[in-house]
Amino acid sequence: MAGIDEQLAAVLERRIAGCRSLLACERLSTGASQETYRLVICTDTGERKLAMRRAPGATTPANAGYPGLATEALLMSAARSAGVPEPEILWVLTPEDGLGDGFIMEWLEGETLGARIVRDASLDAIRDF
Repeated sequence: MAGIDEQLAAVLERRIAGCRSLLACERLSTGASQETYRLVICTDTGERKLAMRRAPGATTPANAGYPGLATEALLMSAARSAGVPEPEILWVLTPEDGLGDGFIMEWLEGETLGARIVRDASLDAIRDF
């Protein structure tokens, strides 16, 4: 493991119930302004996929007008509580974690690219247009 993996493994083992170790950390190409990672952890009951969303380069945004990823995580949690299909937020990163502004959430399988969602014939049945 290289880069953020050791720090991330320590955070996951401390903050995610049942996490024994980080098995994989893959940065995804999605996200225009944030970093997104697919994580695979070993838990007491087997492997589990998670996602991490964080500010580029582990920074904390200096823009006072930007509410930050902690606020995004809070909004996602509120939407989930209201019945919107959102991933469960498991941990909002803190300065002590050393990973910058961000959060860790459950992994949801699915398509996120708008062009594919609009054009893919296999998704015709779920589109409402």
